[in-house]
Amino acid sequence: MACSVTIATTREYCCSRIRPTCSRREFGSLLIVPRGEIVRAVEKLRLSLLRLSPKIVDDLRVLRFQTIAELANTPRAPLALRFGPEQARKY
Repeated sequence: MACSVTIATTREYCCSRIRPTCSRREFGSLLIVPRGEIVRAVEKLRLSLLRLSPKIVDDLRVLRFQTIAELANTPRAPLALRFGPEQARKY
């Protein structure tokens, strides 16, 4: 069973991002995160939940990154030098 997460500040935006062919049962309940609380809502999530290649996730783990918060609190320039500017934009 595949799983995906959409993070949004309104129900309408969240629903617009879910495939129109999905039934309500397929994606379960929605969690609407209040404006300004998105960072707090995702900061403890694992890096593997980001849209990064498994190799980059493994490389980040070697550098001792485990959570989205740890990555978000790191300057992007050194990460862009190591992984390339396209990957740095993703985080």
